[in-house]
Amino acid sequence: MRRLACVLLLLLAGTGHAPAQILQPGFDKAEYLELLRLHARMGGTDSMLWAGIPAPRAFRLTYRSAVVGLDNRWDLWTKAGSRPQAVISIRAPRWRR
Repeated sequence: MRRLACVLLLLLAGTGHAPAQILQPGFDKAEYLELLRLHARMGGTDSMLWAGIPAPRAFRLTYRSAVVGLDNRWDLWTKAGSRPQAVISIRAPRWRR
């Protein structure tokens, strides 16, 4: 919990001084594929769910929340470099049969 608070504090502290992201017009296929790769890892330790999907190339998993409520969970993925980025991947309730 303390680690989560530190990560969120750092993210919020950086927003006041960071310039806004520069948006590019059009569809970026490489960015879309990278986001699909990291969201596929939401399945957890069951590699059968993402066996045929390659691992994300640019992002690394920084934080994975505990499973709460109706099987909800979220991941924080970060990308270092000259233009660092963060992605929050959210898993909503899964209805079991």
